[in-house]
Amino acid sequence: MDDLWKDRLIFEYWAHGASIIPLADFNYYLPLINNYPWGNKRLSAMEEKYKHTIQKVYERIEKEGPLKSSDFKSDKGKRGDGWWEWKPAKTALEILYWKGKLMVDRREKFQKVYDITSRVLPEKMNLEVPPEKKIGNFFTEKALSNLGIAELPDIYNYIRAVPREILQDSIDQMLKRGKVVELKIPGNTKTYFCLTENINENTTIYSSAQLNIINPFDNFVINRNRLKTWFDFEYQLECYLLEKKRKFGYFALPLFYQNKFVGRMDCKVFRKKKTLMIRQLSFEKKCKPGHRFINTFRHELRNFADFNNCKNIEINSVKPVKYKKAIITEIGRIL
Repeated sequence: MDDLWKDRLIFEYWAHGASIIPLADFNYYLPLINNYPWGNKRLSAMEEKYKHTIQKVYERIEKEGPLKSSDFKSDKGKRGDGWWEWKPAKTALEILYWKGKLMVDRREKFQKVYDITSRVLPEKMNLEVPPEKKIGNFFTEKALSNLGIAELPDIYNYIRAVPREILQDSIDQMLKRGKVVELKIPGNTKTYFCLTENINENTTIYSSAQLNIINPFDNFVINRNRLKTWFDFEYQLECYLLEKKRKFGYFALPLFYQNKFVGRMDCKVFRKKKTLMIRQLSFEKKCKPGHRFINTFRHELRNFADFNNCKNIEINSVKPVKYKKAIITEIGRIL
């Protein structure tokens, strides 16, 4: 990843979430960047409240070069804004970043290092905004490539970079050219769309025996309403909730098995001990983890632990508790 930052092959911005995006696509995001604060009254109010801090932060980075939030001192005794109660300088940095005045130059131990946009982008880079039609085609194709099958609201909500009417026009034109096909589902009155190249009756996305441990920001699960409609799976990332309100854990990862969601796994990595700790493994009401599932889960869990450079795996809690003995005994025996 460090090489990608260094070689300026990627940039960071807010797409359907905080995202790493190919720099080759930068121009298509210019309307989104230029449209800040996106009609959000709260963001407008914050920009007005911190306008003096914003100016000072920008001038300091302009003079000193790339800086992190930690390079700015907090005002003692003052509470910040937002979910994380950001200090004024952090709020100013993010506003400048959202407005496109600053960009993320790189990351240092997960911390954003901000710099003036003109110093981050390659010299003589063309910053022309593409034609509206081309932008619509770009985001329509990107949404369908990642979502597979989607209706217009899904395509719009994927990134919200352009108005719905532009996306609708893009869909109409792509339908005429045969690049997109319209789909109807029996018993469902909605109209769905799919890239023609993705229609292949012999294609199998997931093996029936495969278990997938999914990141909460994966395209597959990022649209929670879509997840509920298609899979009857209600999912919320609970790190944004107070601890007493959490049901499944701070950062529970969805588990997808045999074409349905069977549970979620909240885990934490202890780097020094090289231990992957599953703080809570929760199964859906309709899921009864049998021997085949446990065997598949064990295999994927080992891969997941290796990916995180962990040699040891610990399981603290299993819900419903009636499955705890079977899971811990089997997993512990094999691992």
